[in-house]
Order: sequence, then structure tokens, then C-alpha cells
Amino acid sequence: MILAKHFRCRVTAVENSERFAEAGLERARAAGVADLIEYVISEGAGFTLERDKYDVAVCLGAAWVLGGFTKTAEALRNAVPVGGHVAIGDGFEPDESRLGNARRSHSLRDMLTMMVGLGLMPVSMTVASHDDWDRYHSQMMLAFEDWIDANPSHPDLAEVRSQRTSQLLGAITQRDAGWALIAGRKRRPCDP
Repeated sequence: MILAKHFRCRVTAVENSERFAEAGLERARAAGVADLIEYVISEGAGFTLERDKYDVAVCLGAAWVLGGFTKTAEALRNAVPVGGHVAIGDGFEPDESRLGNARRSHSLRDMLTMMVGLGLMPVSMTVASHDDWDRYHSQMMLAFEDWIDANPSHPDLAEVRSQRTSQLLGAITQRDAGWALIAGRKRRPCDP
């Protein structure tokens, strides 16, 4: 929405939930950018990325869908021409000494090294802080509470209340997890 509204970018959004895509289109209409945003209903792994079709290819928080950080970077790299950009937001293990025993299979150093090895020279990086995680989870908790208040007789109310509790507890664990958004520019294969 931000890219379309503020920069007039044409956006192709891949969404596996028809309900979420419909909500996204409604928001796009309300913002006056529905002509710039196309929603494709598809599982991420089932969406065919055409070679060199996009100026920028982005995957935020869902690299696992395409098989992890490296496979996602490879797939997105092929979707942009030389000079195009790939941006991936993904989790990492902040303590490299725990890599063998941790849930995360790579460090921030690994992510940067993988991008460089694929010819995606990093041009921007943002690493989530505790404050970023707190804001993210605060907004999620507020959304749960607003939905519960607005839907007191919904058949899924008990399940949503249960998810709310597990999300809150997960916020404490996730707060210490590493998460970074890295953007890289695609170089020609012969460029160092």
C-alpha cells in the first residue's frame, strides 16, 4: 500500500488467503491505489516468478515458504534484471555460538554472505530491536482485542482468545530472536 500510494509503484501481491486478498483490495480501493495493486491468490511456492519481470522482488517474514533464506534469495534474484533489487526480511540466530543448537539455522553474517554469493550486493539492512518487536506485538495484541470486542458471538471466538494468549507468550520469546530486512542490488555475474 505504501509503495503504491507514495511512490506510484505497481505491486503484485501473492496471498494464499482469499479473505486477506479481498481485505487488501478493499484497503487499496479506500486509498485510491486499486489500479496499482494486483493480488494473486496462490501458495507462495506455487507462484511462478517470471525471469527479469520485476524491478524489485520482496519477501517479508515468509522465506520458509520457498525453502529458506538462500532459496528465496535465488528465486527472487531471478525475478529481477541486473540492477534490480531483492529485499528479504527473515529471522536469524543472533548468537552465532548457538547455531548448532538453535531454532534458527543461520546468522546475520550468513545471510549477508549468501546474498553476496548470489550476486545480490547488500545496499540496505535494518535489524529489529527490542522496541521494534514490542511495537509489532503491541499492534497484534490490540488487533486481537479489537476483533474480540467487535465479534462477541463469532463461532471462532474461543479459538481467537486461545491464539491471543499463545501470541502474547510467543512475543516474549520472539523479542530475543534476530530479524533483519536486507536489500541487495543484482549485479552482473562477472561483476565483483
